[in-house]
Amino acid sequence: MDETSVEIIFIISNDTNFKEDAVGEYLISKATSLFVEEEMEKAIEILKPKQKLLKLMKNRYNLQYYINIRINVKNGELPSIYFENDIFNFLNDIGIELHIVL
Repeated sequence: MDETSVEIIFIISNDTNFKEDAVGEYLISKATSLFVEEEMEKAIEILKPKQKLLKLMKNRYNLQYYINIRINVKNGELPSIYFENDIFNFLNDIGIELHIVL
């Protein structure tokens, strides 16, 4: 039986329209889960060691960063979507825009 799943995708773009001008799209996390924050925390732990480099590249090459959270709802299982301040602080520090797609 299919279960609700969450995918966290990190997108690098050289324009404000990430769908058309993405230069890189990386699946960071994919899990069968009803807890989006847990998957987001895993994604942040992967990106944290690269924080200084991501900021440097963003400024040097005028890049845009996005995290796209794709939630595939199955059997009416609605996930919990909430984030602690440390997640928003990290995203803000690097300038990562957050998108949630159901």
